[in-house]
Amino acid sequence: MESIIELKAKMLTLGIAPGTIKNPLPDKYKFETKVVVSDRHFTNKERKILPSELILEHNGKATIVKTIFKETSPLVLHLDGEKVYVDGYEDVKVRLVKRNPADLTSPPFVGHVGVDKLSVVPFVGCFYWLEGVNCRFCGASPNPEWKKHELSIFTKNLYKVWKERKEEFLEMFEKHVQNFLRYWEGPHLHFMVMGNWVENQDAQFEIGLDVLSYFSDIAKKSDSYFIMLPPKSLGLIDKAYETGVKYIQFNIEVWGEEYFKEAVPGKHKYYSFDFYVKALKYAVDVFGEGNVRTNFVLGIQPFSKTKEGMEKLADIGVIPSYTVFHPRPKSAWRDRKPPFWEDVLEFARWHGDLLRSYGYKPYACPLSSRSSLENEAVRGWV
Repeated sequence: MESIIELKAKMLTLGIAPGTIKNPLPDKYKFETKVVVSDRHFTNKERKILPSELILEHNGKATIVKTIFKETSPLVLHLDGEKVYVDGYEDVKVRLVKRNPADLTSPPFVGHVGVDKLSVVPFVGCFYWLEGVNCRFCGASPNPEWKKHELSIFTKNLYKVWKERKEEFLEMFEKHVQNFLRYWEGPHLHFMVMGNWVENQDAQFEIGLDVLSYFSDIAKKSDSYFIMLPPKSLGLIDKAYETGVKYIQFNIEVWGEEYFKEAVPGKHKYYSFDFYVKALKYAVDVFGEGNVRTNFVLGIQPFSKTKEGMEKLADIGVIPSYTVFHPRPKSAWRDRKPPFWEDVLEFARWHGDLLRSYGYKPYACPLSSRSSLENEAVRGWV
């Protein structure tokens, strides 16, 4: 097994502690802007100079990992300018992720993650938090700063505001997307239109559709994803297909009604576990097998139950992905334990075999998928 795989599995479960951290860091990494770890991802006090993602390289292979800083982690990161290493893994070359200059001026709606993933999120925040039914593993609690934005969960009559000023907002998105592409250095482009929850199920989907339709040329030419909560009016999924986007994705998170109710109370309240499965099946009928995706949070229910759900969904044409659970400081499950890294490795091998058996492609690529070993397992690195 590659050293980078073991290190990534450990970083996703154990977190990483800051060792020797020296400034100044090279300007090209933009550490005072986008390359910082948000409050839901760390507990240390030195966040302004710590990267939110790192590239791990060894024997000609490379992967990206999201950094979850934890003071008590046995893994220790040292950073001095562009020299970066982890104690005990000196054979692994650790690189900082060069930021796109557009990060300096982009609003929260347009973002660059990893080496080659660009996302547009039409509105900021998740309405579930305001109702106290947010996903138990999520630490993205409402930020008062969001009130400054014209498109957020704090915007009154958000859907009405969107419809009245849609062209203005779309032009703003276009300006920032083109600014990112102007400086683009990635080997390819993963383009994503993503949406959180607003108080009307169909409204949030229709806003996302407006954005996706506007960027349909980019969606058709790239590895593109439409990641939303499903609409109550399933016929809207047909409109998503017409945009030419490659994948549509509804994240179910767990398998089984009991776990669904416990882990994602907002989705349970406004949808149901059965409706989520129904929406995924409908999407397969429209997009075709292997073009519909979902995501599980690995470690918040027994692995056997997650495997059961993945097998059933894969069999009907849905590609099941996962992210490794780690307790976020501001989440309801901040005191839960993450899975053991050895178990994550074993699961990754099983999951890689599952995707290969159906000929399904993993999510994005090793340099954009930060929170799982999906790409690495499918490629046989695990």
